[in-house]
Formats: sequence, C-alpha cells, structure tokens
Amino acid sequence: MRGMKKWLPFKSLSGQYDMLDKMKSERNKVSMPELSVDQIDELNRVLVSLQKGDQVEVVYFQEGEILRKRGIFLRCDGYNQKVFFKGFTLPFNALLRFEN
Repeated sequence: MRGMKKWLPFKSLSGQYDMLDKMKSERNKVSMPELSVDQIDELNRVLVSLQKGDQVEVVYFQEGEILRKRGIFLRCDGYNQKVFFKGFTLPFNALLRFEN
C-alpha cells in the first residue's frame, strides 16, 4: 500500500518554515546608522519646533531595521530622552529623521 500514501516533499520537517523565516529576517538586518552633526542638529531643530497635535512621519531604527511611522506628536521628554506620539513612544537614540 505504499503507492497510496501522498508524499509531501516541502513540509517534511516540522518548523522548517519558521526557521527559514527567522534566517531570512536575520540576514536582512542592518546596523544602526551613525548620524552626522548636521543631521543631529536638524533632528533637534525639528523636535523643538513640533507642537502638540502636529502630524509627522518619523524614520527610526529598531532591532536591526529602519522603520517609518506616521503619528501625532504629543510631547518630548528630555529627562527620560523619549518622544511621545499618539500610540507609540520612541527613544531619542532611535530617531533618524522627520519627514512631512
């Protein structure tokens, strides 16, 4: 009765897709970009000019990826070095740039 069994060539190992996805994401990770003095000055200038309720697109670094998110600015906390948006918070050292 061997001929009656269906052979599954690609799903023969349990968890292989999870491992392949993990390997792919690890391979695509990048290192944290280093900002120039001019870029840091531009970040500071934009942070100082933002008002509560302004909608802004922020580009930031998180866990080996450069991400982009649009949000509504709430406040900037210099003591804890965090920027608060509606629904998420980012540390100062993760910020790369602001876009409109």
